[in-house]
Order: sequence, then structure tokens, then C-alpha cells
Amino acid sequence: MESFLASGNGEKIRPPKFYCKAERKLKRLQRQVSRSQQTSRRRSKRKKPLAIYHTKARNQRHDGLHKISLKLIRRYDTFCIEALNLKGLVKTELTKSFGDAALGAFVRMLACNAEWNHGHIVKVDRFFPSSRTLGQTMAV
Repeated sequence: MESFLASGNGEKIRPPKFYCKAERKLKRLQRQVSRSQQTSRRRSKRKKPLAIYHTKARNQRHDGLHKISLKLIRRYDTFCIEALNLKGLVKTELTKSFGDAALGAFVRMLACNAEWNHGHIVKVDRFFPSSRTLGQTMAV
């Protein structure tokens, strides 16, 4: 995923990659859990750091998304968001990228922040030819 968000003036925001950065340590912790026996006490002890690290990655992602949405709401008062098929995007080869970006959570945060700060959000249908319309208006 090249850009997380693209504004009308050409500004692009790179996607936050908290899960990708934490993946190496998560793999190691998961391996430790899976190597221990099912009913052992050691397994239950090894599950806790794994859960804590998953929670840390989730909290980093949500904090980053909150900061981005709040910065955008303070800068702009109206947003046009394309209604994407997120379930379909997650089923592609870019599953980890779209899951790590948490686009659905970002849209919810943006809507909540817009409501608090008197902003407006317009959802554009996914079949509306927005890029073609934009190209035609710029060519004139």
C-alpha cells in the first residue's frame, strides 16, 4: 500500500505500519507459545507477553490513527471519502497492509472527530467516476 490517504491538493500520507514493525517479535513470541505443551503452566505464562505485545501494536495503531484524523479535521472542514469494499480489499494479496492500516477504524474516527469539531463528511459511492471527473475538470 503506497499511500494511506491522498488529499485533493496532492498531499499523500504514508500508511502506519505498526503490525509490520512488530511482526518479528510477535513471530518469536508465538513460536514460544506453540512449542510449549497444551496443558502446561509454561504455556499459560508465555501467552501473557504475546497478548501484551498484540495490545501494544493495536494501541500504537489506534493512537496514530487518532492523531492523523484529528490533524486533518483541524485543517479541513469537509471530507469526501470513497466508500471502498474493505472486505474485498482484505482478501487480496495486500491483506496485511490493509489490515495494518485499519481503514474502517480510521473512517469511524474521522467521522467522530468531524462531529465533535463541526466538520462534514460526504461518502462518495465506489462506482462514481471521481478520478475521471477530476481529470476532466483539471483539463478544462
